[in-house]
Amino acid sequence: MTVVEPAMKALRLDPELDEQYRQLRAVVVEHEGKALLGCTARLDPERALLITTAIIPQSVPDDSLAEVVEFVTRMNYSLSYGSFDVDVDEGWVQFRTGLCYRGTELTEPLARVTLSEAIDAFRLYLDDLVAVIEGDLDAVAAWQRATGES
Repeated sequence: MTVVEPAMKALRLDPELDEQYRQLRAVVVEHEGKALLGCTARLDPERALLITTAIIPQSVPDDSLAEVVEFVTRMNYSLSYGSFDVDVDEGWVQFRTGLCYRGTELTEPLARVTLSEAIDAFRLYLDDLVAVIEGDLDAVAAWQRATGES
């Protein structure tokens, strides 16, 4: 994780090692002492991959899960880079990006940009996702608002 930790610090994050999953994690947005958005970064040196996620660290309520899955599915079809994932058993929602650095050296700037892409994409659609989670918008309305589609 030699270049990943400085990349996270360059984004003004305070990374900590999650030994269970062999990844670095950090809080991105916090409100009243509660994490609203977090991120992770994990290296897979055998496959020369850097996998980054931005994640809401709270579970989606069961009564919102179907709408969230539909919103995420619609959003993924609209995206050209990265993807949303939903763990339907645990209710976690994350945005994942990655970088294959096979044949080149993974540098701190490359790690920083890859992590930043996950965080920025999640922030871009966070209000719409939260509206679906809280039942203020259905999946189609939130997707239309997020993408300008009709």
